[in-house]
Amino acid sequence: MKKGFVSLVAVGVLALLTISSSVFAEGKNEELSNKLINHHVEKTLPPGVIDPLKLEHLKLEFKNSGSFNRMSIVGKDTTSEDPLFEKEPNDDFSTANSMVNERSMVGQLLPLYDVDLFKVNVPSEGILVVGGVTNSYAIELLFGAVEEEFEENGFIQYLGSEYDDDVEMQFYQVNKAGTYYIGALDYDNEYGIDDNTVEDLYAIQSVFIDDVEPEMPIVNEVTTSSTSVSGTAEAGSTVRVKKGETTLGSGKSSRERIYSVSIAPQPVGTVLTVTATDSAGNVSREANVTVTKDMINRIAGTSRYSTAVAISQEGWKTAETVVLATGIDFPDALAGGPLAYKENAPILLTKPTSLTSETELEIKRLKAKKVIILGSKGAISLEVEAKLKNMGVVVERIGGKNRFDTAALIAKRLPSNQAVIAYGFNFPDVLSISPYAAKNGVPILLTRTDKVPAETLSAMSGKTNTIIVGSTGAVNDSVMKQFPKPVRYGGKTRYDTGKEIITKLPMGTDKAYIATGRNFPDALAGSVLAAKNNAPILLVNLHDIPPATNDLISNYDSFSIFGSEGAVGEEVKKALDLALQNN
Repeated sequence: MKKGFVSLVAVGVLALLTISSSVFAEGKNEELSNKLINHHVEKTLPPGVIDPLKLEHLKLEFKNSGSFNRMSIVGKDTTSEDPLFEKEPNDDFSTANSMVNERSMVGQLLPLYDVDLFKVNVPSEGILVVGGVTNSYAIELLFGAVEEEFEENGFIQYLGSEYDDDVEMQFYQVNKAGTYYIGALDYDNEYGIDDNTVEDLYAIQSVFIDDVEPEMPIVNEVTTSSTSVSGTAEAGSTVRVKKGETTLGSGKSSRERIYSVSIAPQPVGTVLTVTATDSAGNVSREANVTVTKDMINRIAGTSRYSTAVAISQEGWKTAETVVLATGIDFPDALAGGPLAYKENAPILLTKPTSLTSETELEIKRLKAKKVIILGSKGAISLEVEAKLKNMGVVVERIGGKNRFDTAALIAKRLPSNQAVIAYGFNFPDVLSISPYAAKNGVPILLTRTDKVPAETLSAMSGKTNTIIVGSTGAVNDSVMKQFPKPVRYGGKTRYDTGKEIITKLPMGTDKAYIATGRNFPDALAGSVLAAKNNAPILLVNLHDIPPATNDLISNYDSFSIFGSEGAVGEEVKKALDLALQNN
């Protein structure tokens, strides 16, 4: 208990109290008064409960509180800094006046045994500070915070008190958010003394200190290809990602506690530190995550055009040359992989009559000086060609009168004594052979099932051996026999053919690329990147890995998926994850 005096009295105060307190506390509340007295314990706040700097700041706040000292403005329009005034009856828990944190409540303690009760909402665990002061030595102010009806559930615990001039500050540890009650009485009541008058006032004020650190963030796996750190943390907290003393990025956790902080990809073995800071400045314990080698990553965009751009960005910082194919149909582009590899050029896709914006931006990012268009003006229009020229790049078109002619023209750019022969009216077999053909500089020529086009026969001049891809249903035996030293790689399905090619024409085993076997754009654009990394392309279905492809999975240490979940579903990624764990 601490008596004190500050100038609370002003002419307007008494006028307002007389009006607002139409009913003074009536009767003797001796029982309630005694309960509050018996509940009260007084001790000095132990060191370390509150940070010393924060404590000094708090003392100044109470001492200089506008709410405690702005009594002279009563009678004018009130503001958020002006005090509130008790309203009788408020002498039991059901009629307790509502208080607002950081705003004073002014009252009188009349008649004898008057007890004033106030309720305050505490938003979370933390420290509740209650300050009290009087303007008269006639009031020996006793106050304290309790649970409703003096329950003792351990939700609020008295820590100790601090005194500064005329202000007593009581500190309570709140262990559960909720409503708590502050009782105030004149301690002289204990002796039946009633020497205060309507001019004798007290003021109390509560402050909530959120001193509870947020939970340590949960951090998802971070790999060498990760461009963000994600996970869960306290809602609304600021999540920071650091490498040593360097902050890599920060971001806010959502209402659902989810965060994602953008970072630059980090080398394997890098230790990242993640913390969450709440609105009160409390910082969580550090969560550490070590960057691991990327076992599975997805290279994808929102469309076939942006996926091709994503593949380009994965493999090329800059490129002198870009190979451009239509994203609508496959024939002209089927044979383009080996040429693009020879030119160290990514394959980008466009619409036939307009250059897609994402492709245009990627050509600019690559600082390309030349674009090779695959196909005639029916595949990629003259308008697209003109657009490219206006961008300041040299444009070369390789386009024949049909798909067989275009493939033959491309083959002239690849000096090899070997050729790949594939069915020209479907794409899966070419997707499987393309990385191998590109890596080894072998041109891809096209044929009909039962007849070799003249353009293809002409392009075979000087070739000494031939790879035939696909079963007899794609390229029959009579066609096969027209080529020099032919060796067939084919199976019952596109996936069996892929297995045959990859098993008998092996590439590296560090990585394999995964693509849908049901469409061509992603694997076509990815074939050059696969060749650059000496890696095959394995074909899958949308939701599962076919048995023939699954037989190959255990041969590889990591995977990259071409295309979004609309092309290669999350079920496939999970199956790949499981396969790697079991390796």
